Amino acid sequence: MKTDKPKVSKILLSILPAVCYIILSDIAYALPLYFPPSDDNPFARHYEFISQVLCLVISLLIGFSIFRKSDTINVKKIFDCKEFNILPPVMSALFLYAASQLIVLTLRAIVPAPEFSGEPSSENILLYLNSLPNYDIHRIHFIEDWQNIVFSLLLAPVAIELLFRYFAIKMPAKHFSIPVLCLANGLLFAFSGGNLSGMIFALIGGAAMALVFLKTEKLLYTIIAHALYNLTTLIPQLNYWFHENNQTGFTGIVWIAIQAVLLAIPVIWFFTSFRKRSTT
Repeated sequence: MKTDKPKVSKILLSILPAVCYIILSDIAYALPLYFPPSDDNPFARHYEFISQVLCLVISLLIGFSIFRKSDTINVKKIFDCKEFNILPPVMSALFLYAASQLIVLTLRAIVPAPEFSGEPSSENILLYLNSLPNYDIHRIHFIEDWQNIVFSLLLAPVAIELLFRYFAIKMPAKHFSIPVLCLANGLLFAFSGGNLSGMIFALIGGAAMALVFLKTEKLLYTIIAHALYNLTTLIPQLNYWFHENNQTGFTGIVWIAIQAVLLAIPVIWFFTSFRKRSTT
């Protein structure tokens, strides 16, 4: 049980880098709807990739500047590989994959996706950001394959986990219990989801990643899990089901059952693993 009295100012500072990323990313994502990039601009085609990378870099710089004189940041421990166990990140990625699939399939069955006209109006932007469902959860899709690979497998896993798990959890962990930290981190991460389906998944994924980080104290595990999950979104064979299959009738029910089993495997593993650790 945590007994230290938390300082609100320090807690707010710890989540500031993540909040900055959420705000900057939303602005960068919506800006072209109001100010379409010119075709004459050589960077117009790569605007989304460049803008999202800048959002990550600026947010990280804010984080490191805030904690540069604090013991909260220890870069060596972030990538510590001592006594490395591949199961936590693999199980985490499996959990996130199955959870995202179930969310998408459920939302597709309940609510049809509204159409977006693309016109730069506040109503259409809100409709697009909150559309149900977002078929592959992520709203960021870059034009070039190399951009998807670099961002999804390298930049995003490292930067996002630093912003949302390391900066936002390391200091508050001294004052709050694990369930409170996981729920709070999931809620914070949910605001980066962009649309309702993405927010639901980010809530689950954020809480799961926070639990892994708090239990293992290794950010490397969540970074690998994040990258492994993103890898599943880049594999067309895995995307086929929720892009092409209508998810109705017998086929949809079978696929939902498969996802439920995949989701149960890591949940059972984490429960038994952490329970054994707590009793030893």
